[in-house]
Amino acid sequence: KLCCLHQAQRDQVMEVYGVPREKTLVAGVGYIDRIFYDRRLRVPHRETRLIYAGKIAEKKGVYSLLAALPLLGLGREDFSLRLAGGWNNDAQRDRALEMIARCGYDVTLLGPLRQEELAGELCRADVFVLPSFFEGLPLVLAEAMACGDRVVCTELPGVRQWMDTHSPGNGIRFVPPPPMENTDTPLPGTLPTFEAALARAIRAAAEDAPAAVNLTALSWTAVARRI
Repeated sequence: KLCCLHQAQRDQVMEVYGVPREKTLVAGVGYIDRIFYDRRLRVPHRETRLIYAGKIAEKKGVYSLLAALPLLGLGREDFSLRLAGGWNNDAQRDRALEMIARCGYDVTLLGPLRQEELAGELCRADVFVLPSFFEGLPLVLAEAMACGDRVVCTELPGVRQWMDTHSPGNGIRFVPPPPMENTDTPLPGTLPTFEAALARAIRAAAEDAPAAVNLTALSWTAVARRI
């Protein structure tokens, strides 16, 4: 059997390798529920707390997220953003720091975090944002929801179908990706439209009421059972 992340990847595997459907299995991924759960750390606060977790890189949509902040139509005191994750080189970090300094909002670059530390950050946030231009099946969506966050994510192949099937009523707000010239590179000039849509989705998610989400099918136990 060939294990695939989601149905869209399964279709690609069957096409590329010429294998029949019965030789494939959609296994998905699982989050560690003993680490990622709502620890009730959200003390009363006025501002909307946004968080991103992943590589600090252009292809992960981090710079578009920073560019979208002025489009939220909110004052500096109305929201904050924390960026958790490392970078491949100093140029990526420096560009992020330059954009943070220029935007004038409350943005913190946390750097790489251990899983327990990330869970704590997610438990203090309100909205998790993943504006990536390419992903397989982002495990961090389940981690964020398990910690009680509302989620905004780029609508990448297979992700919505997987999440809706295994966690119905998840409330994720999906943003159409920009047109791409290859796997993870947007066509020149298309980012402003994407960033405006991203800002609208973040505003809407901030106004959503937190919802209880069943993530049982996204645990490692469920993955093991499927395999």
